[in-house]
Amino acid sequence: MMILLGLNATFSFAQNGEKAKRKYKIRDNEKVYFRPDERPTYKDGRKAYFSELSRSLNYPIKARRFGIDGRVLVEVLLDEHGNIYGTEILEGPGYGLNEEAERVVLKIKGWLPAKENNEPVKSSIIIPVIFYLRK
Repeated sequence: MMILLGLNATFSFAQNGEKAKRKYKIRDNEKVYFRPDERPTYKDGRKAYFSELSRSLNYPIKARRFGIDGRVLVEVLLDEHGNIYGTEILEGPGYGLNEEAERVVLKIKGWLPAKENNEPVKSSIIIPVIFYLRK
């Protein structure tokens, strides 16, 4: 069993072959930045975040039994204080992998908020969690 982890804190939307200029989207009548001036970061750094994810992740029995692996994309919404206030599974193979990825992402605390014009803002990041069974 192998679990691969990655972190991608940016979105890239294209319009007519060019990157979109918009830096936020409206969610529940509030701006949520997906391309802030400063991205949210994990307090102890990227390596520590992935280490914590690896330690906390359990490969779901159902997925293991059926030989299912794959990537789960978890969108994480962070408030102005770096607290997680929402998640959404954007993509995933199911069989318990989606739920496990979301569970672990929600468990890990310690985000430093994104900043726009030097002010903390709500933001959105996407965390890909890749489950891989050695065959």
